[in-house]
Amino acid sequence: MESIFEIIHEIRFDHWGVAYLVLMFPIVISVHYQLHLHKELINVSLRATIQLIFIGLVLLPVFESHWSIQLLLIIVMMVLGAMVARERGKGLPAPFLTSLASLMLSVGMILAVFILTGALETFPNVVIPIGGMLIGNSSRTISLLYHKTRVDFEMFQPMMEAMMLDGSDYYEAMQYPMQTTLKNALVPRIDALKTLGIVHIPGAMAGMMMAGASPLEAAGYQILIFFGIISTASLAAIITNRRVYKQLFQRTYPHLSWA
Repeated sequence: MESIFEIIHEIRFDHWGVAYLVLMFPIVISVHYQLHLHKELINVSLRATIQLIFIGLVLLPVFESHWSIQLLLIIVMMVLGAMVARERGKGLPAPFLTSLASLMLSVGMILAVFILTGALETFPNVVIPIGGMLIGNSSRTISLLYHKTRVDFEMFQPMMEAMMLDGSDYYEAMQYPMQTTLKNALVPRIDALKTLGIVHIPGAMAGMMMAGASPLEAAGYQILIFFGIISTASLAAIITNRRVYKQLFQRTYPHLSWA
């Protein structure tokens, strides 16, 4: 185990200083154009700094610990991801439990495929960061889906009621708003693929090349991660979409049964 002095020595304070220097650009723009975003930028930047230092300190002993501790960390990350997604789901039925179940099922499934096929080595410095990428992106997708659910359900409610009065069953009446919400939640993840490699060299690929890996090897690894992100986000979105619309329907129309 490293001493506190060795840990502090590993921190590149010059990098932190330059990072905050470039952060001044959006802050100055916000102040100059009266966007009123500078306070939020400062708050989230400080929060991100503390979180990154904290996770760095946590990962040092975790990487050397038993696999059960590493699994526990991934579960904790899922819980935190569900808590973040819940913020956008206020007013919807059981947003935290729905988010947590969606994350556990989707992330667990994709990580299992990666590990069982041998695509990922079961080293903690590989599984934990990639698991974090899958959880983070899926959590953001669920957050967007929650936001769109509230908007779409209210927007299409007259249409759904008209369809039910016309003889459609309840699930048929919900199909269009459910599809609209799901599509809008997944579009940002799909759009991210459009600039991949040409406009945007993503973090994992850039990091591997900086560490000396072949660009082709780094590209293959990045494709694995990015497609895993898309798949995990899609699974999480589908599970959440079905669950939250069902609960919302049952709360809005308690005298009807979900077909």
